[in-house]
Amino acid sequence: MTRDGTLTKNTSNRYDKKASITGYIRYLRNAVRQQGSGSSNTHLKASRVELLDMQKKNAELAYLEKTGQMLKIDDVEAIIVEGAATFAGQKRSMGSRLAGKLASMTDPKAILKLLNAENDAILKNTATKFSEIKNLGKGRRNTKAAAKPKSQRVGRRKPSVSARKPGAGAAPE
Repeated sequence: MTRDGTLTKNTSNRYDKKASITGYIRYLRNAVRQQGSGSSNTHLKASRVELLDMQKKNAELAYLEKTGQMLKIDDVEAIIVEGAATFAGQKRSMGSRLAGKLASMTDPKAILKLLNAENDAILKNTATKFSEIKNLGKGRRNTKAAAKPKSQRVGRRKPSVSARKPGAGAAPE
């Protein structure tokens, strides 16, 4: 920078502070002007083209999703998980639901017929859950909330508040 005149030395071979600062500011201004018209400008144009291309692709994806031609993986995954949970829950509870009927049955063919009917009903219910994926594809969103069990507890229900507190349900005298 001293050779090209950006930094200036005085007679004692030390840098002249004021002249060197002025020269360095001039050097930086020239560098900025050159970058604006050189390869950096080409890089900026290429970046803008890339940005526009990405925006176009995002708009296309949004259109495909809106028209039902493409589904969000999160939506599909949620339906699959819910369907699998429904299936597993119904299979687990099958024994307790059928225990009373099976206890009185002795004919193996009748038992098999009952078990097959129960399995078919479970599979039909699960298929209905998975058909929600098709509904997403038709542009309709699943607005119905997932069926949740009414109680997580197993066993006897707690008595109501009025039954627990004497006189709570009675009218004042």
